[in-house]
This record gives sequence, structure tokens and C-alpha cells, in this order.
Amino acid sequence: LKFTVQGGITLRAVPADGVLRIEVEDTGPGIPPAELDRIFDKYFHIKRRKEKPEHGFGLGLAFCKAAVEEHGGRIGVVSDVGKGSIFWMELPLAAEAALTR
Repeated sequence: LKFTVQGGITLRAVPADGVLRIEVEDTGPGIPPAELDRIFDKYFHIKRRKEKPEHGFGLGLAFCKAAVEEHGGRIGVVSDVGKGSIFWMELPLAAEAALTR
């Protein structure tokens, strides 16, 4: 939300193949391909942000990854520099999750 203009966020939630897929799509500046592998690492910041300085600790996406994985899910991002990003997570549906415990 920090790097997207108002109205530039789209949320989707779609059940598919035993999971609920949640996507957050933005129209922000995107993430350089070289940094995509580290985006969920603790304390990681993208260094190129000149338009708005970083004010966080680099724990938000790391926490999201830990929480999603603790619930048996997966998380990821696809991004196109200059066009935006889609952050996604897939969580097992309740009936499916109960069977695996």
C-alpha cells in the first residue's frame, strides 16, 4: 500500500484445488528481478526507493510468510518493474487442513 496510488490495489480470493488463493495486485513500481528471491527475508529492504524512504524493519513480508507456512500454505510474488506486483498466498481449505493433522 505504501508504494501504490489510491485505487491501485485489487484483491482477489478464489477457491481452487483444495486451497483458497488470495491475491493482492498493485500498480506500484514493481520489484527488480534480482530482489524477488529475497523479498520474504527478514530485514530485507529494496534499496531503490527514492520516492518514499523506508520506515519499516523489513519484517512484514517475513512475518506473512511464516504465518502462511505455519497454516500449511504457500506464499509468493510475481512482479513487473514499472507495472506492479501480485502477491499471492494459498491456504488449505478447512476440510482439507483437518484431514492432514
